[in-house]
Amino acid sequence: MKKKEWIIIGLGTSLLIGGGWWSWNRWFSPTRIAFVNYQAIVLGEIAKSNQNASIRIFDVPADEVEHLDRYDMVFFNSMGLTWTEEQRKDAAMKLGKGSD
Repeated sequence: MKKKEWIIIGLGTSLLIGGGWWSWNRWFSPTRIAFVNYQAIVLGEIAKSNQNASIRIFDVPADEVEHLDRYDMVFFNSMGLTWTEEQRKDAAMKLGKGSD
């Protein structure tokens, strides 16, 4: 085969693998649910009651809001949560709520 044919085969394979990876992440990957500022005992009960293998539960500390956009759903327990105005805005931006 010629060099040009190998390049076309390589690009086609890359597009196929990339499309498969994107499809998996978009439609078939497990649902990621974040729980912010929840007590360990509550999260333990939630995890025990989860019978679905397609749902993954994550404990996210209240001071790590910069990664909230990685999750499909986010639950906040605001009891005892002391955030600064900047942290509230950062969380709202990560969740797609703008700066309101």
